[in-house]
Amino acid sequence: MPDAIAHATKSQSAHAGEVALMQRLIETQAATIADLRARLDREAEERRRLSERLTGLLTHRRAGSVPSIPAPRAPWWRRWMR
Repeated sequence: MPDAIAHATKSQSAHAGEVALMQRLIETQAATIADLRARLDREAEERRRLSERLTGLLTHRRAGSVPSIPAPRAPWWRRWMR
């Protein structure tokens, strides 16, 4: 009987160690998931901010307040030959 009790005690302590290991693994995975979610939220905010900025620049350009690139002028000798 003492061997059975010792074996049961070792088995329980081995299971307790496995449970503790699994709990640490779950905590590590939860921390990783939280970190990835925070990064994703920051990236989404950055993308939204840049999109708003780009839209503002394009709207500003379309309004005509930014001069467009002028078309190249004809050479001076063509203007004389008309």
